[in-house]
Amino acid sequence: MKGKEIKEFLWDLYYLLEGNLPVGQALEIITSNKNNDFYNNCLISIKEGYSFAQSLEIAGFKDRYITQILKVAEQGNFLPEALLDLCNLLEEKDTLKSKIIHSLIYPFILTFFAFLTMIFTFTYVIPSVVNIYSLLGIEKNIVVRVFLKFNLGYLLIILTIALLLYNFILYKRKKIYKLLFMGKLFFFVDKYLFYKTLANLLQRGAPLFQSLEIMKEFPRTSLEGDLDKLSFQLYSGKPFFQVLEETSFENLTVVNFIKIAEERGDLSLGISRVENYYKRLLDKHLIYFSKLFEPLIISGVGIMVLIVVFTLLLPIYQLFQRM
Repeated sequence: MKGKEIKEFLWDLYYLLEGNLPVGQALEIITSNKNNDFYNNCLISIKEGYSFAQSLEIAGFKDRYITQILKVAEQGNFLPEALLDLCNLLEEKDTLKSKIIHSLIYPFILTFFAFLTMIFTFTYVIPSVVNIYSLLGIEKNIVVRVFLKFNLGYLLIILTIALLLYNFILYKRKKIYKLLFMGKLFFFVDKYLFYKTLANLLQRGAPLFQSLEIMKEFPRTSLEGDLDKLSFQLYSGKPFFQVLEETSFENLTVVNFIKIAEERGDLSLGISRVENYYKRLLDKHLIYFSKLFEPLIISGVGIMVLIVVFTLLLPIYQLFQRM
């Protein structure tokens, strides 16, 4: 099942369970409408006595993050609420994806065409200016000599390929947060979704230890090693805020949010505040990135145009001086 299909399935199931239908009967209704192997296998497993989460795994559902949450929900008797939380989480992920694409698409389109323009200029326009200098018998200015000697168009191609290759290697090594330009953005997205899910689990009554075990299946594996450290420290009996501080998993602001909430006996409220904290940071970073990146690209294009105009008009200016 793909992302959109998973979301539709969970929404359909939530609405049916919210209407006080048993899981088996709800799946029968969904299966009658969908009628494919996945839903049929899931329904058969339910009838054989397996839990809903186990039925999903038997039917071939691959997202362990979702199945682990559903297992806890079935044990705690809050399956409809968990389905609603998951649906809202998937909707939020789609919203964030759309916001990121809309924030970055214009700068990247501008970068792409600026890059093509610079390649064309440095490869064809600047060399053609040589003929003007030769015909007029004018010595080439230093700007033209530099461009002709080093051919910055090819240099830009090499630098761009090197940048893409560097980011690709970091991605393959699961060092997502060290990606140039995009790493910080991914970091805020993951932290926001992480705390949003953790807050939902705690509010539904899941213990912190169990919630962190579930979060180890979080889709962004860059957090996995840190979660192992958190779980190990928690088993020693330390409060959560102290564990966050000692493992350097969080900054001091977040640690204080958690500390105040734990002292008041409402950890889920503190986690919700951290969720909102990272949501604000994410929104600010998206705005900052789009506003900063665009002027940089426009400035680069402007410098390129200025250079071209300078190299083209200087021979004419020098010619008029001789007259």
